[in-house]
Amino acid sequence: MQYLISVIYTYKKGDYKKISSFVQQSFIKELKNNINTIENHMQKCEEEKEKFIQTMNNPFFGKNKFDMYFKALEDTKSNLKAKKIECERYLKILEEDVRITN
Repeated sequence: MQYLISVIYTYKKGDYKKISSFVQQSFIKELKNNINTIENHMQKCEEEKEKFIQTMNNPFFGKNKFDMYFKALEDTKSNLKAKKIECERYLKILEEDVRITN
């Protein structure tokens, strides 16, 4: 999974730093790529969870181990969802911000 890059677009509290349209488009492209990657990982996590439930939910696999692994999958999916929301928020800011220079 690609790591998300934090973009600082303010340089003083409340003031926005102007960026060129090329930089803006580059950030938008990367954010869209990150959102797609996150969605793919969320789908894989859901598939893994379903596969795990079908194969490991039996009396021979300890309940503690089952619960621990299941919780890890749920936590991973939750973290991915939070990152997706963060990316979408930055994307919205970049797409709607009229202070960006051309």
